[in-house]
Amino acid sequence: MPAPVPPGYTRGSILLLGHQQHPHVERQLYQRFWNEAGRYGARILIVPTETDSAAEHYRALFQEWEADAVDILPLTTRHAAQQEGTLAAVEQATAILLLNRDPLHLARTLGGTAVAQAIRRANARSKCVGAVGMGASVLCQHMLIFDGEHPRFAPGLGLINRLAIDVQCDGEPSAQSALQRLLATIAYNPFLVGVRLAQDTGIAIYPDTSLEVFGERQALVIDGAGLTETLSTTDLTPEALQALGVRVYWLNAGSTFNFDQRTVHTPPPGDLPTSAVPAVSKSSF
Repeated sequence: MPAPVPPGYTRGSILLLGHQQHPHVERQLYQRFWNEAGRYGARILIVPTETDSAAEHYRALFQEWEADAVDILPLTTRHAAQQEGTLAAVEQATAILLLNRDPLHLARTLGGTAVAQAIRRANARSKCVGAVGMGASVLCQHMLIFDGEHPRFAPGLGLINRLAIDVQCDGEPSAQSALQRLLATIAYNPFLVGVRLAQDTGIAIYPDTSLEVFGERQALVIDGAGLTETLSTTDLTPEALQALGVRVYWLNAGSTFNFDQRTVHTPPPGDLPTSAVPAVSKSSF
């Protein structure tokens, strides 16, 4: 569960960044993280849980933008995640960025450790927390894992308790297949909001319980609050599922979804068209 917010604080933003295909989009996504971290006053802590050159790459990017400090804290074992020095690093940062392509590995390394608790406390004290690619699902309390097309849940770090996220990778299923997978997921637990995060796209979750899409592509959002019926079977496979009352949205950059009100808002039109696709399309099933 998310940590309680102490008096005088506001919960920090949570950023889930999709996989990047184009360098210019990468800069766009990570500049959003840099902004949320405090811009020139940002003290960013990058936490890789595997040996990877990505941490150095992102450090160079944030240093180029003149963040106040950018540190790397490798936590490749649970033993490392339990050390006192790691807690001080988390507490001194204005933003924490988790790196790992495998959410299960992230959860096994950090879950239940003092660092995991420190990250939740940091977010409750106005600090930004982000994660990248498939590893972004570790920020959720209900971490979505797929065995082929079949959804199952594993415990994540618990910064968000109402989101189930499916992140697109190269060679991943089509949009129609992703829709079926998330419908099956929401049928298991309609309390959750399902999000399919496309490549070159990110979502930010703010303390007013709103989700905002940013980047180059759309995010698929599935709201099961109005779910009235599912196929009566214990095998909720995407192919066999019948779901009634579910709302499906395709949200462009700048569009928001509110978890409490279950409403969507689109940005006001600008002078120049951004796409031939409507900013939001809604379907009911």
